[in-house]
Amino acid sequence: MHACAADLLKILPDATAGCVLTDIRMPGMTGVELQRKLKHIQPDLPVVVIAGGADIGLAVEVSKAGASDFIEKPFRAKPANREPFFAANHPA
Repeated sequence: MHACAADLLKILPDATAGCVLTDIRMPGMTGVELQRKLKHIQPDLPVVVIAGGADIGLAVEVSKAGASDFIEKPFRAKPANREPFFAANHPA
């Protein structure tokens, strides 16, 4: 876990595996901006974006930017809601 997107971007070039779960609204950089930067640094890294009060336009933007998945908050933690785990274990 990182305090901000910039901290993640500093260490990411050395990362060998994983997935990113990011919120759409963060200080300093949006989740979509982070996602676009991640695609240049680690193109195969799965990115799951979460957002509260999302609309269709935002979901389309996130999808076009290359997210592995988009989850609208609030979400219930139930067995069928395993998107972050699926993305981590099944790279795009």
